[in-house]
Amino acid sequence: MGSGAAEAAKTCNPDACSAPVPYPSLISLPSGQGTMKQDQIITILTSFLVAGLGWFIGYLTALQRDKSVKRRDLRTQYLIEAFRLLEGASNRGRASADMLKPLESAIADIQLLGSVTQVHLAKEFAVEFAAKRTASGDALAASLRGELRMELGLDPVSEPITYLRITQEPG
Repeated sequence: MGSGAAEAAKTCNPDACSAPVPYPSLISLPSGQGTMKQDQIITILTSFLVAGLGWFIGYLTALQRDKSVKRRDLRTQYLIEAFRLLEGASNRGRASADMLKPLESAIADIQLLGSVTQVHLAKEFAVEFAAKRTASGDALAASLRGELRMELGLDPVSEPITYLRITQEPG
């Protein structure tokens, strides 16, 4: 018995005899496709990490873009309304009481959301109106029209603004 065990030990070639190696790989693939090596696992995990990071950066960029678009749209809407109110009050002689509040609101919106030039023109308009109870809003209206047309992708217009005022005949 003893000699048979010694013979078996002698006949086992170290290359042919494979003793179980503890944890040869971390993941075994199905269907006998072999095992996944540690470097393959790192490659896959790195790919998932890069893809996830790319998605997150894309998401943050989209959020920032949406916020910017909403801000621009809101500003454009307010300035269009301010232009309409300013145009509606222009060239009417004395301002009626029902035109004063909307005109005040338009000047306030321009001072809040307008360009630096428009804020300056709105201030000049407000100071002159306060002193004389009348003021020309032509320069301010032209500035608003130019910027709004540019924002909306329309061609610039060099013509001065024409105000249509229809009065009823007494009678």
